[in-house]
Amino acid sequence: MSNLIYIYIILVIFNLVLFYFNFKIAHKLDLFDKPDNIRKLHTTKVPLTGGLFFLLNLFLIFILDTRFQIIYENFLNFNILIFYFFLFLLGFYDDKKNINPNIKLLFSVLFFLFFIFFNKNFVIKELIFSSDFKIELGFFSIPFTIFCFVIFQNAFNMFDGINLQNILYFIFLILIIYFNIFNINILVFLIPVLILLVWMNANNKLFLGDSGSYLLSFFISTHLIYLFNNKEIIYSDNIFLFLCIPGFDLLRLAIFRISKKQHPFRGDREHLHHLLLERFSFLKTLLYLNAICFVPILLCVYFDKTFYPIILSILLYLLTLGYLIYNKKKNII
Repeated sequence: MSNLIYIYIILVIFNLVLFYFNFKIAHKLDLFDKPDNIRKLHTTKVPLTGGLFFLLNLFLIFILDTRFQIIYENFLNFNILIFYFFLFLLGFYDDKKNINPNIKLLFSVLFFLFFIFFNKNFVIKELIFSSDFKIELGFFSIPFTIFCFVIFQNAFNMFDGINLQNILYFIFLILIIYFNIFNINILVFLIPVLILLVWMNANNKLFLGDSGSYLLSFFISTHLIYLFNNKEIIYSDNIFLFLCIPGFDLLRLAIFRISKKQHPFRGDREHLHHLLLERFSFLKTLLYLNAICFVPILLCVYFDKTFYPIILSILLYLLTLGYLIYNKKKNII
């Protein structure tokens, strides 16, 4: 217990220092999100330091773990942290230079290919469904794993459009995952940085940026695959349910953009959160987004099969989208 208190004091002080030097760090790195009155409607430039702060906390937790053995599963190791660092660099460069979507997609595919080459325990080799149906992936294991990583990275990044949206989604999802398997592990030690990110993002003092979205989505993806491969999360359709709302929006926007002869991963203001903000306040939008994401997930407690919660999730998304598009057209007319 004394070690835990000591570690928490270190983490809290470290994050207070990050808070104090936030703008100085952003100025030093020239890392700001600047309003453009098109997609970015905030009134002042905001530091894109969320990803950097999350990464620094992971490295500090790793250092503390080597000294105090605070994490009981050998998951946060140096090998994986190196990949966190390179993924951060990709997002960092994208935040500064706005990389071409095709180049960014290529680098993402290569990154995940190298990651699973050096970490074969993260390869998805089979799909197991709550209906007792099972698919052996065989030769398609590696391509399917890369596909899952890339799709969720882009879905999560595109889901990040208003303050607190992705941070709260990350927190709620990780809480559900870990409490579902009765294992809080590393989550406990992320509390200081998550509090920092929530407070600063809510007050427009910090954005996640692409670097932050990439790191948080990578954290979720690797944990879900790790837990699935170790039989702590049993069913593939449970994982699909965890991630489906951002996935639905990615699919819709990809189809919409391709139909307009645009790149499927190029940004616009047609995301679900943008449509909601046109009709409702920021707070109502945030609450509703989290509700349609997590109410179906919580219903899994009452169903042996995940089929019904997935159907509910699909209906909630489609009904919400239909209502918003109908009212948008009605207002235009």
